[in-house]
Amino acid sequence: MFLWGLSSPSSAAVFYVELFGDDSNDCRSASSPCHSIAGALAQGSGPDRIIVGDGRYPGAFEIDRRGVRIVSRGGRGATFIGSGYENLQILILADSGRIGQRGRGFTIFGDITIMADNAVIEDNHITSAESESEASTGSSVITYANRTFVRYNTIDGSVRAMPPDADGFHIQGLSILDNVVQAIMFVSTSFISNHKIAGNRVAGTLNGFNTFPGDRYLREWSDLSKNIIRDNDFGSRVLIYGGDYFFEDNRTDFVHLIAPTGTVVRDNHITANEAVWSLILSGGRKVAVVGNTITNTGADTGVSIGATTDVRFRSNNVWGTSCAFDFNQRPIDATPLVFANNHYGAPGQPDLACTDGGEALEASGALRLNPRAEPNRY
Repeated sequence: MFLWGLSSPSSAAVFYVELFGDDSNDCRSASSPCHSIAGALAQGSGPDRIIVGDGRYPGAFEIDRRGVRIVSRGGRGATFIGSGYENLQILILADSGRIGQRGRGFTIFGDITIMADNAVIEDNHITSAESESEASTGSSVITYANRTFVRYNTIDGSVRAMPPDADGFHIQGLSILDNVVQAIMFVSTSFISNHKIAGNRVAGTLNGFNTFPGDRYLREWSDLSKNIIRDNDFGSRVLIYGGDYFFEDNRTDFVHLIAPTGTVVRDNHITANEAVWSLILSGGRKVAVVGNTITNTGADTGVSIGATTDVRFRSNNVWGTSCAFDFNQRPIDATPLVFANNHYGAPGQPDLACTDGGEALEASGALRLNPRAEPNRY
């Protein structure tokens, strides 16, 4: 015998929020809305949709059931949550929660913290400043979950992927697409993989993209793999610790790869204008650097290559004020570097003394400048 209805899932409903509303209403029509988002959330029990009218709405809230979608009627220029004078915290605690959609987001004065998979944060302005004349202290989107989707937002702080500090924890599938953001950070002592970061304008003044590993990033189980970083405009430095990255068609002023494994750096514009290197490879193995424009207009060198093994450096345009390359940190017994079909628009070139270690490497056979008769041009 079947008892219909005893275990059926809650059906989705639409709830409305307006400034003139009252949380004691049923909130199921635009003429009888709730006054707050928290009030509308309390009314429902399923994967509901909440539509918020124009105006400023108070307080933090939590999405604690699966599939809840919160959107505005008039977009982020007309709909505000919280104020710049409170430390607002919005939590997504259940799977498939959404805040905003294209043309129907919010201005949110505070942080969004994501603790459940498949969340969507779209077309919001996330800030702590009440006006354009005020400096934002950096509200952020922080995710501890898989498959977070962050797109079309302006974020005055950062987007951070922060797996719990537990051995073997794996955070996957973060998409950060077409945002204006101050910084993107992967703070991890564990696995981070299959992320896509594309089309963003990262306006931070220190580290635009940083995969900060914590104090255990060299442990065997630590892995940042199969991540795609493509077509971003990083206004500042890129620091990548470990991992398997595809870094393509980005614009930045400094890239430091620490212990990369199987990383491809292709078709980027890397331009430093201070007394540092433009590109540094430190340790790791199997790195391909292909088709990049790497310049340094400061008083230093274009590229520094340390103990990274199995490097293929092809078809790049390298320019340094003092020298194209620095091999000073590279062991003589390291596996050969392969350089081919590059153009060095600098006073130095890989086989000159100004490369700090280049002559000794070439003499030892650890630096092969022209394999297969493919010429490097100076």
